Amino acid sequence: MSKEGDFAAVRKDIVVLLHQPDYDDGSAGPVLVRLAWHSSGTYDAETDTGGSNGAGMRYESEGGDPANAGLQHARVFLEPVKAKHPWDNICGPLDIGRSCGNQRNGDRSGFDGAWVNNPTRFSNQYYRLLLSLQWRKKKLPSGIEQFVNYDEDTETELMMLPTDLALTQDKEFKKWVGKYADDKEKFFEDFSKVFAKFD
Repeated sequence: MSKEGDFAAVRKDIVVLLHQPDYDDGSAGPVLVRLAWHSSGTYDAETDTGGSNGAGMRYESEGGDPANAGLQHARVFLEPVKAKHPWDNICGPLDIGRSCGNQRNGDRSGFDGAWVNNPTRFSNQYYRLLLSLQWRKKKLPSGIEQFVNYDEDTETELMMLPTDLALTQDKEFKKWVGKYADDKEKFFEDFSKVFAKFD
């Protein structure tokens, strides 16, 4: 058991659990980020309710929402961390978990595939690919539509959501997509400022 307030120990245990060879692409990182995002994203400033405070994702009313499909995997991964650090409420590991992961939800969200070639490496490749590749609509067996680009040389398929492509169709959003595609450091700087607001 760690000393109360020792978030470095909590983070260390989360980093250890990231390696999950039998799960998705071998990393729990993306689903931890998604869990923290969904948990924090429920905050309502008008009523001062929701968000990570209280860890509502543990309960069926929030955790069972269809938008949160697949997030139970992240909660299961974090249970040993919670047991080892009982002084911390469950939102601590959720929020620290988000800072240790990255992007790819695969079949956990109903969509199929990765947005980038190396989903567990934080980069601006998403923006570069969004602008540089041709995307075609694909209907999945589940009925969900997404966009894909198949590279015949590498025999890999990347995906984008309709909301991703919308960023390239709106003049104001496309300006930012271009900035972030051209300047990785600018993307990192802006991302860190916005992501910190979820604490």
